[in-house]
Amino acid sequence: MTSSEIRQGTVTQFDRRIGLGEITDGEGRVWPFHSAVLTDGTRNVEVGTAVQFTTKFHVVREEAFEVSSL
Repeated sequence: MTSSEIRQGTVTQFDRRIGLGEITDGEGRVWPFHSAVLTDGTRNVEVGTAVQFTTKFHVVREEAFEVSSL
């Protein structure tokens, strides 16, 4: 299942060492992501950064993909 809808949210957790983080959208839903989906290629993002993203079912859950800073 893929959502082409572009969502917006804020990075609320990010562990640079393992590359995993979470984005909380305006409705309070939490979307996990991996640093490999950051569109700027840096594999790093600061907590508190406003982002836009799409979602996609990945392995066993929906996750944020195509994450870019606003």
